[in-house]
Amino acid sequence: KHNREQFIIPIIDVSLSNQFLDSESFFSGIGIAILISLSNSGNFHKRLFAIDNTPTWIIFDKTDIFSMVSTFFDSIKSNKSTYANFISAIDLIKNTIIESSVDKSFIEKIKIVILSDFDNIDSYFYNSLVHAFIRNDYDSYYPSFECSNIVYDDYFIPHFIFWNLSKKQNIPLPCSYDQHNTTLLSGFSPYLITHLFLDNKNIHNPYDFLTACLSNTHRYEFIDEYIAKIIPSNS
Repeated sequence: KHNREQFIIPIIDVSLSNQFLDSESFFSGIGIAILISLSNSGNFHKRLFAIDNTPTWIIFDKTDIFSMVSTFFDSIKSNKSTYANFISAIDLIKNTIIESSVDKSFIEKIKIVILSDFDNIDSYFYNSLVHAFIRNDYDSYYPSFECSNIVYDDYFIPHFIFWNLSKKQNIPLPCSYDQHNTTLLSGFSPYLITHLFLDNKNIHNPYDFLTACLSNTHRYEFIDEYIAKIIPSNS
């Protein structure tokens, strides 16, 4: 079941690391980000973030693929940073929400999709993003707090989706497998894009998503049928 409205913010890493270490993955990431932006609702429609040392909002006026790709590269042509400053993107999203004066419960409807090779991150990456989102300069929504003593359930936080574009064998996980309100994706399957727009109320963390994929009976019916043919029933 698809939601009627989609509030998904794609953030594509355009740092030199992500662009030139694997150009095929980088261009695939651009295509994924553009597809997400076209499927969005409201103020997020036809918009995405490009991030190097500073975030850049990219707004598409036309929807043909040639114009959109041209707009994208025209917007980032002056970017030469080797470092993707994701915190600055989260700060800009946070400030945009504050300026729009939306009800804070709306924040839980937002999904932030980060497309990157996740070079030079660690397992605390998710925590650092959340800290940026709810730290002290967000007083219009939340009280001050100590970063070392946060109960995330006390705050309205977007759903973070970490989409790995790297083909390396080993990359650091940006969050734990059971971290609430997160999803871990990897690869370029169209099924992954479809998942973003489904009303998956029972999927709360990366482990839930994995088990939901594996429990898809239609996907693996052919295996059941094959096994039934080669292994006689005891009955």
